[in-house]
Amino acid sequence: MKLWYSAVLCATVFACSSCSNLKTTKITDENKDKIFSEIAASKDLTADDKEVLTNYIMRQSLAAVFAGGKPSIPTGKSIGEMLDEQRKWVAEEAEKEQSEKKKEQELASEIAAKEASLRELVTVTLYRIGERDSSFMSGFQATVAYKAGDKDLRAFEGDLALSDVLGNSLGEIPVKMLKPVKASESGTMVYSNMYMAFPDLRGKQLADIKAQWKPTKIILSDATVMSVTIKAD
Repeated sequence: MKLWYSAVLCATVFACSSCSNLKTTKITDENKDKIFSEIAASKDLTADDKEVLTNYIMRQSLAAVFAGGKPSIPTGKSIGEMLDEQRKWVAEEAEKEQSEKKKEQELASEIAAKEASLRELVTVTLYRIGERDSSFMSGFQATVAYKAGDKDLRAFEGDLALSDVLGNSLGEIPVKMLKPVKASESGTMVYSNMYMAFPDLRGKQLADIKAQWKPTKIILSDATVMSVTIKAD
């Protein structure tokens, strides 16, 4: 009986030792062809470990291919080192993604704030839209109305973003005024184009369209330049 217990204990120790040794196993050219079967059969590696390891191998293989080599299992590191490296890489990439999203949100907020300040200098809206008579290709003609704020303007430009009632984009009408505009002065300008350039605008009536004025640059009469341009970091 004592001998039986000793045998069971040895077997248990051996099994645990085999499991624990798998993470310390270094991948070499000699064992890389059979390592997958060992990983698949391992009870020491969790399902998450195996997925992380698979992603690491795929990432390294793709890097090798992009560098002009062939896809293969990377060698020279232990399975534990690969797991640590992949998890660190995933965490760093998640941090980078979060940082990029934060920058995009900050940029969008800055642009929105600048656009709002420029809209106080001049407002632009869609006044009328209809079919354009043409013997060549069908198109539309839009009348765009503008009204200056409390400052004299030398010139301004931007885009009138069009969308349907659900917010789906219908295209953008470029707006550019190169003549001086007095404070509180209003007027209109005409823009024409083919439906080929604005396919989703075909058949739309004025009541079906929402227009958002997106000013990009305004020059005041004293030559002060105001724009939405954001300097890159």
